[in-house]
Amino acid sequence: MADIHQRVILDDGTGVNPPSAALGSAANPINTSSVSIGTSNLATSQAAMTATAAVVVAARSGRRKATLYNSGANTVFVGASGVTTATGLRLLPGGSLDVESAAVVYGVCAATLTSNVDVLEVF
Repeated sequence: MADIHQRVILDDGTGVNPPSAALGSAANPINTSSVSIGTSNLATSQAAMTATAAVVVAARSGRRKATLYNSGANTVFVGASGVTTATGLRLLPGGSLDVESAAVVYGVCAATLTSNVDVLEVF
């Protein structure tokens, strides 16, 4: 079974962050629990990016995360349909981005440039 990781915010109810007492002390114990949510399925794909916005990864019902990795030599700008170099999130060569959404993700490069994006989906 795959490990499931979740971000945790520590809050002792005082509004002080970090908590005033040492974590794991008698005054501020750490209680943990885990929940099994089933097995994970994986899918991989690659997308060739040009100066025309195109789908990097299609929408997938039930997807928990898509990791995008810019394996090309040029910056890719990612975002929603109609993404441009002015509106997209910059994904530098060698950079990666985790998208925790089931939505479609688009990408585009600057004029005359190309790049490749490798995708790993967990669903």
